[in-house]
Amino acid sequence: MPDNDYDLQKLHSDIRLLQSITDRMLDGSEGFPALNRNIRRIQAGLKMLELDICDWVDLEKLSTQ
Repeated sequence: MPDNDYDLQKLHSDIRLLQSITDRMLDGSEGFPALNRNIRRIQAGLKMLELDICDWVDLEKLSTQ
């Protein structure tokens, strides 16, 4: 669990926004394989961050029970 004052809901919202931006970037990068690969790497990193936040939220719920 993070030892800080981060607003996990806001972080999750920001990640969702970045995911939608990268989705649009991917749509606009057709025909550029190298660019597509880099965008997909960014998307994978964002997905990992999103999963980490979900884990933190679950841990916080467990610690308050």
